[in-house]
Amino acid sequence: MGTTDAQTFQPATITVAAGDTVVFSNDTSQVHSVTAYQGDIPEGAEYFGSGGSASEKEAREDVTDTLLEEGETFEVTLETPGTYKYFCVPHEQQGMTGAIVVEG
Repeated sequence: MGTTDAQTFQPATITVAAGDTVVFSNDTSQVHSVTAYQGDIPEGAEYFGSGGSASEKEAREDVTDTLLEEGETFEVTLETPGTYKYFCVPHEQQGMTGAIVVEG
């Protein structure tokens, strides 16, 4: 998964198998985050966010710790089937959101 100067995740939605690791790469000169919408991940699934935030609230309150600089990556392994919706904290209002569909 990559980011673009158009403030989008590419691709916006992907489908993976349970247990797969998804790697996000910041391919732009802008900073971005990868932050799960805590209410939009499968029940029982582990929350994820770049920078190690323990919750969506924490990520929103301390944006600086969540940011990926150009060339940096963030990895997440998703075990629980379902749809995981996520966003970039600084660019959420510009529509920088995405989804990962995990099949069991």
